[in-house]
Amino acid sequence: MSRGPAARMPLRGPRGVAVIAGTVAIVAGVIVGGIATVQSLNQQDGSGGNASLASDPLTPSATASASGTAAPSASAAASSTARKTPEPTKKPTRRAASGEKTTAPTQRAASTGRSGTTTKKATAASSTTKASSASTVKVADPSVNLAASKSVQTGGHIQDYVASNITDGDVSTYWEAEAGFPQTVTVDLGSLQTVGRLQLALPQVSDWNSRTQTIAISGSRTGSSWSQLKGAAGYSFDANSSSQNAVSTSFTQARVRYLRLTFTANSGWSAAQLSELRAHSS
Repeated sequence: MSRGPAARMPLRGPRGVAVIAGTVAIVAGVIVGGIATVQSLNQQDGSGGNASLASDPLTPSATASASGTAAPSASAAASSTARKTPEPTKKPTRRAASGEKTTAPTQRAASTGRSGTTTKKATAASSTTKASSASTVKVADPSVNLAASKSVQTGGHIQDYVASNITDGDVSTYWEAEAGFPQTVTVDLGSLQTVGRLQLALPQVSDWNSRTQTIAISGSRTGSSWSQLKGAAGYSFDANSSSQNAVSTSFTQARVRYLRLTFTANSGWSAAQLSELRAHSS
């Protein structure tokens, strides 16, 4: 029996083995290449999220990575990262919005500060006005007799020639002191008044003839401490002149409540005499 053809059969064995070995090698290369690709992607990604691909390279994802489809995944990751990038820019915007809220109280505080400043200015202006008002003294019209009907005190009098006759407005009545000098007449104006002129009178009766009396004028705010308004001077009265037997004397305006006349001489009688005392602002 011829074994020629059959004798060549064993040659198929080695070739088949070689084919199988080559196929296995290719498959192994693909697997190894896939694993290498996955590891490379994992190293690039740094997240380690694809560790399961390394343990199971036959999953569709691993196969896609091995076949070169990993690039879209990388692009998708990049795209996702790009989409996430604007988010931090929103936070400053929100912080800015939040910052506006914190600015509002500052503005209100500033407004309050301006209001406080305005209030302080208004208060200061009011205080200045009050001070100015307090320093402004009302001065009576020069024609007003500040001594009219006011209280009078003297060192004494004779008969019915009492002190009150000096401010009663009637020139025919008069005050006459007891004999001797000095004698004083003190008039209380009732309140502080600005005084700058006095008018003194004696009865306008011909038998009074003429006489000169020496008189000094003082003023006081309290009635206890006195200041000289005009020194002693001789004042001439003449009942027969056109002066209506009255003299007028002026001095620097003073703010006083009390006026005092001090008589030290009278050429026509041995005592001080006075019919009217009129006080004026000027």
